[in-house]
Amino acid sequence: MNWTSYVSLWWLLPAFVLAFLGAYFLYQGKSWISELKKGQRWLLIGLRFSVLSLLILLLFGVVFEYKSYQDKKPILLTVVDNSNSVLNYKDSSLIKEKLLLLQEEARAQLGDQFEYVFAPLFPDSVQTNFGGQSTNLSAQLEAIRTTYINENVGAVLYASDGNFNQGYNPVYVAEKFDFVPFYTLGVGDTVPKKDQYIKDVAANEYAYLNNTFPIQIEIEGRKLKGEKGTVELLADGKLLSQQSFTYSSDFAFKQVTFEVEAKKVGIQRFTVRLKELGQEYNLKNNQKDVFVEVLEARNRILLLAESPHPDIAAIKSALETNQNLEVSSHLFSKWDKNTKNVDMVVWHDPGSKDPQAIQDLLEKDKIPTLYVFTPNSTNAFVAKLNSGLVVPAGRQTDDVEPSFNSSFETFTVSEELVELMNFLPPLKMSYGKWTFPSSAQPLLYQRLGSIIKKDPLFFFAKKANQKYAVICGEGVWRWKIQDYAKNGNFNLFNELFLKTTQYLVTKSNKSQFVVHPPQRRAKGEDIEFTAEVYIDAMELYNKSEVRFVLVDENKKRKDFNFSKTEKAYQLNLGSLEPGLYQWSASTTANGKKLEKSGSLVINDVLIEQLTNEANHMILRQMAAQTEGEFATFQNRAKLYQSISQRKDLTTVSYPLSKFLELIDWTWLFWGLLLLFTGEWFLRKWWGGY
Repeated sequence: MNWTSYVSLWWLLPAFVLAFLGAYFLYQGKSWISELKKGQRWLLIGLRFSVLSLLILLLFGVVFEYKSYQDKKPILLTVVDNSNSVLNYKDSSLIKEKLLLLQEEARAQLGDQFEYVFAPLFPDSVQTNFGGQSTNLSAQLEAIRTTYINENVGAVLYASDGNFNQGYNPVYVAEKFDFVPFYTLGVGDTVPKKDQYIKDVAANEYAYLNNTFPIQIEIEGRKLKGEKGTVELLADGKLLSQQSFTYSSDFAFKQVTFEVEAKKVGIQRFTVRLKELGQEYNLKNNQKDVFVEVLEARNRILLLAESPHPDIAAIKSALETNQNLEVSSHLFSKWDKNTKNVDMVVWHDPGSKDPQAIQDLLEKDKIPTLYVFTPNSTNAFVAKLNSGLVVPAGRQTDDVEPSFNSSFETFTVSEELVELMNFLPPLKMSYGKWTFPSSAQPLLYQRLGSIIKKDPLFFFAKKANQKYAVICGEGVWRWKIQDYAKNGNFNLFNELFLKTTQYLVTKSNKSQFVVHPPQRRAKGEDIEFTAEVYIDAMELYNKSEVRFVLVDENKKRKDFNFSKTEKAYQLNLGSLEPGLYQWSASTTANGKKLEKSGSLVINDVLIEQLTNEANHMILRQMAAQTEGEFATFQNRAKLYQSISQRKDLTTVSYPLSKFLELIDWTWLFWGLLLLFTGEWFLRKWWGGY
């Protein structure tokens, strides 16, 4: 037992001396004390000294530490691969049953030597049902390691087929289990099977009406050398085309491309199917669906410039990454001034001879515009554009850095882009006093060194139902270079101009009923809808019921009701089977019926069906690297024997400390009371006062 206090314990010695002197002189120099016997006087002194000493200990805050030891058995972590690929083998039903009882079997074989913990290798699953649609052994092992990092883990009994299709090699994670051996059990058959399967189908997410788009299929064949394969492409169950090929080796890879014409608007379902060959091991992986949304038209973006400039090239390259945009660029001298099929204009350095005529053209058709002003854009030209912006006169320039406006709400930007915008290179702009329109919504403020001005560098505004944006300087091409220098790609630079374009080309939504569906989801994911209802003043309203109807491809209908949130509505449909669904939602606001409808795609996930042979090499490596042992699942008895014979898997004693303050001791109160009472009684009994 150890004890300590809030102050140095060395102060107890002088405190006890003072307590003794106080008690001693208390019983000196009084007539009634001189009549007492020597033993009686020293008894009273002792009682008073005891009381004072205990009070001093309480004032010092003395704390006692009691230590005890708790024995902790080594933990045997039974880890079972819960993914669907474990059931890809002929003995899957038997394996499934045995895996579920693996922990009980280990307990029966090893007895009370261990504490047994069962950890399915699919952490997102609430139960072991071998329903995992993908396998990330490294991430799942890492989660288990983090959970038990401070526990006395003796060994890991790890059952898997060794196949993974996400993450990295799990051997690296197994090595992080410090001094913990892995006893790996290989499930499944490692012998390659005769099989062909569709490894991947690549198609554009969007296509445009009457355009031709490719569907590319990757096919692998195992032990099919010399045999002829045929792949078919179907639309709505009807055969569109087929191609034949010959497998040139036992492990052959084929790539086939179909050119498809987009003939109708909407989400189209295409099925890729391999014709069955004799004695194929698995037919589930011979077919795969792909969905392509056919759009009626693209948004057409026109880039105008007085002369070639790297800013225009940088913005154009960003916009061209979105296939929903059709981008063209012209110099003013070669532009035919036709805006009939233009949805947005990027106008760089507006300094043409007749800017007013061009601006009238844009305002007439309400074409949203992104203006990029340079030091060459004089006030006389800018004033004719009716943008509400007044730039300084003169040719003096200034380099101004951007600073993100944390209150910007016109559209959302990623946290990564916010971080980048605060470190972008400066733009060169005209020096002097700028006047900005009152409707300006700044995305970026001007910053000079550490001083952030309230003047916008990049802002959005509206006038007469026309949206526009303004960049107040030139040099945005340097932003693209900065993005690459920092991140190794142009993703954030592209995000900035794609979201700017998306906001400008999107028509103002005046609908009183807005439904936000998830366009595409994978099998097993929860499907969530949100909705808003607006009253005539365009204020959120959620007093009415919102009904929802979902119809699958077999015309089977299900009815739901949205639940109300604070100001809007939400609906969770849970997980749905793969396929194409049609939905409709309806409600009533102020006596007016409101309706919305659309399509929803649920993609099937067959990644676990692609591999029909187990990968026991990884399991052998995990065992070797951690000084464990590997065995096939059928020979697991030898692993139990090996585990039981290890001498380093022992019980560990952990020290447990318990701290107790004197003031918490109830008996101390009663002791003090008894001492005080005893002294008082003896004083009275012996004639004291």
